Amino acid sequence: MDKIKKEIQEIEKKEINPPLTLLKKAGTFLIILMIFSYLSLGQIFPYLISNSESYTIHDKQIEFKNFQIIFKGETYDLLIDHYLKNEGVEIAACLNGKINESYNIEKIVFPRVINNNFNSITHEPCNKEAIIQVHSHPYGRCIPSFQDFKTLNKGKKINKNLIMMILCSKTKVGIYQ
Repeated sequence: MDKIKKEIQEIEKKEINPPLTLLKKAGTFLIILMIFSYLSLGQIFPYLISNSESYTIHDKQIEFKNFQIIFKGETYDLLIDHYLKNEGVEIAACLNGKINESYNIEKIVFPRVINNNFNSITHEPCNKEAIIQVHSHPYGRCIPSFQDFKTLNKGKKINKNLIMMILCSKTKVGIYQ
């Protein structure tokens, strides 16, 4: 009788354990999948949005919806050189020039930086001659923050035609009015 009970218990264990083991494995897999999705979407999603909202610089020009930005002389080279030399932190620049059908950049001024790190910058405001205020963001992230729009609105009190450019690589920018 004891032998039969042991055999029945062994059969019951074999029937119960596989489903429990399968449930544990499935649960573990789902938890890992959720963690991976959260981490990867948290990094990839902003990059994808930024990529769709950004513009590419070709031959020192940016084609925007209803106007162009044209870098004259060495202004583009100076901006990119400054960007590359400061690659671990955000930079700021004030682009001066003339506005007709295009924003023609003739001069670049780098304002005094008060504080900067890889994802923020505090700097003196651009002067009234600036037609574009520029700052950089981490690579591939051209989407402005709430603070970026606050800074732009302050600048528009000095120059109503001022626009904001966010530099997020050597050839990608976000343009905001």
